[in-house]
Amino acid sequence: MRAAEPEYWCTVTYFELDQQVGETFKAPASCRSVTVDGYTDPSGVNRFCLGKLSNVHRTEASERARLVLRYTVHVCLKGLVAYATGFQPGFVSANHGFCR
Repeated sequence: MRAAEPEYWCTVTYFELDQQVGETFKAPASCRSVTVDGYTDPSGVNRFCLGKLSNVHRTEASERARLVLRYTVHVCLKGLVAYATGFQPGFVSANHGFCR
């Protein structure tokens, strides 16, 4: 018996320092790529826009860090391996051994 495919293949959670901002984005199994950027228009089920997230506890350091959100991160699933490209070092971390 073959295992059912999970409903979501990727989740994206945004933190400022140690505080989660907004809800966790869940990429549906039907979308094999995800775009994460600093813009404000989530135009599809495979796009997570951080620019629309507000944080009443945002610090000046967080504001400066958000200036680099103009970089776009692409995460795609090829077979059993997820690839992330286009990010600044230190801004993306993966919690699974199949992400490169």
